[in-house]
Amino acid sequence: MSTKKTNIKTLSAEKESLFECGIIDKPIEYFKKELGFLDDERVTRLLNLISNPYRLKILFLLLEQDAFCNCNFQEILGIQQTLISHYLRELRENDLITFEKIGKWHYYSLTEEFRPFVFRLKKFLFTIPK
Repeated sequence: MSTKKTNIKTLSAEKESLFECGIIDKPIEYFKKELGFLDDERVTRLLNLISNPYRLKILFLLLEQDAFCNCNFQEILGIQQTLISHYLRELRENDLITFEKIGKWHYYSLTEEFRPFVFRLKKFLFTIPK
């Protein structure tokens, strides 16, 4: 049985994982190669984080802008603020994003270490044949 390649835009609720969709056959080996410094445990955490479509969208939004205000995520993602806060905290705790507080707003950005990976991941995902 062959696995069907898909584009990130076509992920549905029943297939939330990039890897369940057959995009990457051996995810741990792929990411260890891409991010050579990571151990298996960190790669597994990273795969778990980016397998969620909303966390992945957050990373892609942060790739497009140097700093993104937390007040804009809800309108763009269309989910509750509490969920957005949870996703941002997970990404921050795993050193994928940082934030700066200006007044009452938090401005998020990708870490310099992780930015090139997100760029390559986005390019990879959006060049997969449908």
